[in-house]
Amino acid sequence: MMSAKLTDIISFTTDSWTTSQCTDSLLSITAHWITDSWDRQSAVVAACPIEGSHTAQNLAGIVTSLLEKWNIGKKVHVFLRDNAKNMTAGLREAGVESVSCFSHTLQLCVKTSLASQRAVIDAIATCRNVATHFSHSVLAKEKLEVIQQSIPDQTCHAIIQDVQTRWNSTFYMLDRLLEQKKPLILYAADNNIVLPTAHQWTLLEHVLAILTPIERATRDVSAEKSSASDVIPMVVAIKRALQNVTDDSGVQTIKEELVRDISARFEDVAKQPIYAVATLVDPRYRGKLFTPDELANGTQRLNDLAQNVVLPAATETQVTSSSAAEPAAKRARLDNNNSLLDLLDDDLQAVDVRSVFNY
Repeated sequence: MMSAKLTDIISFTTDSWTTSQCTDSLLSITAHWITDSWDRQSAVVAACPIEGSHTAQNLAGIVTSLLEKWNIGKKVHVFLRDNAKNMTAGLREAGVESVSCFSHTLQLCVKTSLASQRAVIDAIATCRNVATHFSHSVLAKEKLEVIQQSIPDQTCHAIIQDVQTRWNSTFYMLDRLLEQKKPLILYAADNNIVLPTAHQWTLLEHVLAILTPIERATRDVSAEKSSASDVIPMVVAIKRALQNVTDDSGVQTIKEELVRDISARFEDVAKQPIYAVATLVDPRYRGKLFTPDELANGTQRLNDLAQNVVLPAATETQVTSSSAAEPAAKRARLDNNNSLLDLLDDDLQAVDVRSVFNY
């Protein structure tokens, strides 16, 4: 349980959602803080119904009431939210600082890029119909399983139905259909189902190649131990990964639109104090991924903040633990299981650590 004794600064994540069992809308708020022993903690402080319209004023009232109830209004560092205008305005009206969710912003970039090419829209629609065919028929699933089992070395995985509001579910649907291409072709030979054409299969392979870095980034920033310091490096890693995708025949429009939208939406991310300071104080990154101007601005902001910080004296246990700690191992090269940030290993290893404190 969180208490005033544990922390003086608290960050929050919040989102509104609707249950699948009824039409009630809920607002959830989760608190995140660091203890005196530098352990990260979190706790759900509210999951309350939203009564009436989801206006900024209504949302602001709910947030303010909950902060007053827990007596933590003066301890708020920042709220992490989605990009909805009512949520942005509501938190501003509540008098708390907020930043948009990185993964939600990525989703907007992907949706924009996928909608930019008619041929890809049609191919995805065909795939969605295929997935619906199997999700609505137990008999169809059983027939496909028999075919899968008859093919040597073929994985026996179920077809995934996507949820259009979650782009990564579309990614997983396409990935699974490509994995099951051979069984699906055999199934279609004896059943009334329309599969993607040969050209569409090729398009989908190239689309997945482009979206794979975004899917990895989404998983990385959704991890329990991710933090604001990962955002700037992640933007750099995504752009680099997309540059490395050369097999983009037929989907250049999507790739160009994706790069353009990411560049536009994250154009000033290194100038935002919360991300700049978080990255500078993270020993993995420091100032290695900033331009000279960005580094100068971030360093000035960090020095300004440092003047008002009183650090607690370290205990003997903390000093001993810190001295005995082994340096972090260099990450392995990027593969299906590693972080997208592994693409930055050479940058982070090659550049000398800059001192960002000017005392």
